[in-house]
Amino acid sequence: MRVYEGESITHDLLHLFGRHPGFIVSLAYLLLTMGGVFYGWAFFKRFDVPYLQIADFSDLLISGVREPVSLVLLVGGLAVGFGFDRIMRYTYQMQKLWRCEPRSLKRSAIIMFCYTPKYRVSVGIWIIVAFVVYTWMFVALYAGWKSAQIRAGFGDPIQLYTGGQTNRPDPTLLIGSTLNYIITYDNSSGQSVITPVESVDRILPLSSATIFDD
Repeated sequence: MRVYEGESITHDLLHLFGRHPGFIVSLAYLLLTMGGVFYGWAFFKRFDVPYLQIADFSDLLISGVREPVSLVLLVGGLAVGFGFDRIMRYTYQMQKLWRCEPRSLKRSAIIMFCYTPKYRVSVGIWIIVAFVVYTWMFVALYAGWKSAQIRAGFGDPIQLYTGGQTNRPDPTLLIGSTLNYIITYDNSSGQSVITPVESVDRILPLSSATIFDD
């Protein structure tokens, strides 16, 4: 197992990607898709909608593309990984410098504070952990904010006509869809509704002003 000596892990990864560009495209798409699936699960869970149970496989494959936040999540996660790599290089240099100093309380405190894993693979694992923690926190916070906005009435209002319905349906908020289902939220009742696509006759988009006028 190779010992870590303060070299840049991200530089080595970029060099690897330069030699195998197809790999970076596949990896980026995989991370983007995982971010989209994770966000979809966290967001719909706040409306008691079992997203993973009603989503088709094709929905999962394009979840990273249809959710713009997934791209922000991916870029931010990569930035966190690169930043953590620089921190590891800095703490390694600090440890190397202070281990040559005479024993003292300050020396012990700095060495303990600037902890750096001994092996390269351990540093890589720490970078992955930082990426996962960032992803979890970002998705949880953004999904919470987005769901709170919808519950407050800020969303995409529609009128959903189903089952040959001729009378004008009450406005509702469109919060998402899958290949087989339309998912809406009724502010008046505070209830999420999952409607099969085959029972939908038409969807009439509305403006927020239309709802308030009514």
